[in-house]
Amino acid sequence: MVVNIDARNISSVIIAEEAIGAEVATTAAGEAVATEIAASEASATLVAEGTGAAVTEGAVEAVAPEVIEAVAANRTFWQSAQAFGKWVAKEAVELSFLEAGARAFEAALDTIAKKKDGKDAERLAKAMPNINEALKKANDCVSDWNLWMSRHFDTRAQYGVVQVDGHTFSLLEVFQAQISTVSLCLTQKVYPATGVASQSMTLNTVKLLVSSLQEYCQKLKVISIRIKDKEQKMVAAGLNDHVGDVDTAITDLVVSANSF
Repeated sequence: MVVNIDARNISSVIIAEEAIGAEVATTAAGEAVATEIAASEASATLVAEGTGAAVTEGAVEAVAPEVIEAVAANRTFWQSAQAFGKWVAKEAVELSFLEAGARAFEAALDTIAKKKDGKDAERLAKAMPNINEALKKANDCVSDWNLWMSRHFDTRAQYGVVQVDGHTFSLLEVFQAQISTVSLCLTQKVYPATGVASQSMTLNTVKLLVSSLQEYCQKLKVISIRIKDKEQKMVAAGLNDHVGDVDTAITDLVVSANSF
């Protein structure tokens, strides 16, 4: 299948010893997801290509402009299984570091809560387990998606391609680019928020951490819904949409936010 959009053997790679691993809480959060999904819808013309291809004229393929930019920027990842493996390994290490930092933060809060007669420390200590659970669930989804892509690197053409401005990308490249753009939320918001919260350990800084994680999970929700609704070939090949897992992570964060 070819999608025309108007203008605009990784098995050898050791990723990590430990796999990195509900409803939307408020109307505003739900609207944010709906808005992002709607914004990602791009008008497209589907063209059948290849033996036995059957495509419905006028169907819509959701590919956000920033994702297309990421596809172009990430093309080097797809030049070889080894290059892609290095990217997956790097992602796994970063996720594991973030989780380790969050667990250390939780342990520190617990120690403070036991030593001090402070209600803030006690409330923070109660909130952190749910925060860490949400982070682990979210990261497990990303890791599972990355591993699935690595295992299907050599057969990526089976899942279709997209043509943009004369360039042809596999839909697996688009999928990887979606995850890559969401990873920016980790590096630009979650990592800094975790650092600030770990240093100050105040209600406000932990609330900021929860808010950044909620944004991260909402972006993952967009991907999970897209997989469920639009990537039937990938799902048939074993890709887990993780819709329920992402929803659970969002719920965990709501519980944390309500405990402050």
